[in-house]
Amino acid sequence: ACREISRKGYLLALDDFTYTEEMEPLIELADIIKFDFRLSSVEEIRAYLSKLAGHKVKLLAEKVETSEELEELFQGYFFCKPEVIQGQDIGASQLVQLQIMAEINKDDFDFNQVEELVSSDVGISYKLLRYINSPYFARPGKIEAIKQALVYMGADEMRRFISLMAITNLAADKPRELINLSCIRGKFCELLGRQSRYQFKPSMLFTVGMFSLMDAIMDQPMAKIMEKLPLAEDLVKALVARKGVLAGFLVLVIAYEQGRWTAVRKVARKLGIDEAVIPALYAEACDWNNQVAAAV
Repeated sequence: ACREISRKGYLLALDDFTYTEEMEPLIELADIIKFDFRLSSVEEIRAYLSKLAGHKVKLLAEKVETSEELEELFQGYFFCKPEVIQGQDIGASQLVQLQIMAEINKDDFDFNQVEELVSSDVGISYKLLRYINSPYFARPGKIEAIKQALVYMGADEMRRFISLMAITNLAADKPRELINLSCIRGKFCELLGRQSRYQFKPSMLFTVGMFSLMDAIMDQPMAKIMEKLPLAEDLVKALVARKGVLAGFLVLVIAYEQGRWTAVRKVARKLGIDEAVIPALYAEACDWNNQVAAAV
């Protein structure tokens, strides 16, 4: 009966799926297989997925009720794509966060202004002190003053921290994956810059990686977002048009994320980066993101 229905063009879905060998004939006919997260554990679903690896079916999850379940099993480039809503403008609070990120990533940012900004926000102040006293810095004594924490961090680490806080606020209603990927891209670009024949400032490389997903975070075209920010021309060109030497670092990072190894080799050569060091740099960027995420 199912074969006949399938031949007539109907789509077949297997609901509340659990794998047994007896299900194979139905799996062969199925177009969609549904997993119920309340009936099966994450471990069981992982096992089912391995059994289905050779089948051309769409996988559907129902009753996903926690962020842990979402982050445990769901991966895909759709996280990185903006869902542009026509007519929607950048909100005032979003614009403030963007301006904070743009200001902190200037070479000549005002330290006193940053201190005032951080001190006026209880949430950022708390996270800053927790971050500076985390195992990441391995300090013997505890820091309790905002100014002392900022001085100890130094300009580059301060930029990264403030940028992370701002992007976390901007992506409050988005999957955590977007924040993680933004941070990894920022750090990865910065680390690649140290290996390149082209000498860009670490803050510029970190910014191009961190801002590269801003369109997906804000559901706005990148060009529209850049219109609101006083960023350097090279940065804007790299983010909007993917043009210029600076854009090469971003192109390399995205190619590495997607496993396009021919593109990785080609761009690495152009940037004067030894291909052999790239995996270790990516691992370092991921490790940095994990430590920062745990601290803040």
